[in-house]
Amino acid sequence: MRRIAPRAPGAAGRAVAVSVAVALAVFGSFLLLVTPEFADRPGLQTLWVVLSLVLLKLPLLGLVWWLITRRRRTRLPAWDADRAERHLDALAAEADRVAGTPGAAARLDALSADAWRTAERADSSVTPAAVDLALRLDRLRRRDRTPAGRSPEPSGENLSK
Repeated sequence: MRRIAPRAPGAAGRAVAVSVAVALAVFGSFLLLVTPEFADRPGLQTLWVVLSLVLLKLPLLGLVWWLITRRRRTRLPAWDADRAERHLDALAAEADRVAGTPGAAARLDALSADAWRTAERADSSVTPAAVDLALRLDRLRRRDRTPAGRSPEPSGENLSK
């Protein structure tokens, strides 16, 4: 037997509100067809156009605003702090093992991308450590890609001349 998932509280009310907002936004613009009936009263005609265009679109704008802010509020971190710290420790150990070996740039690229992803997905308390590791991996990668005897970044003396 298949179980049906319970609905969220207030789902029926939200469904009605969404339906009304969409109906007003889509079909409310057809009220502009009545505008020529007010041709002899310019003030009333202006008021009619404002009401039919602006006020009928506000429910839809409110709905979109609610969806955007709701999505932003309900997004939880994919990883908790402990899991993210363990992952960052593993990335750092792998970077130390790979650094200086031939062909390390590609592996450091992948490790750096993983560290940036961790900074984005993990709990906010771990984000600074993830960003620090990602920047360190980027520096290691740049150092590995530059030929021997050439500095990866211009020094201050060269810029002043």
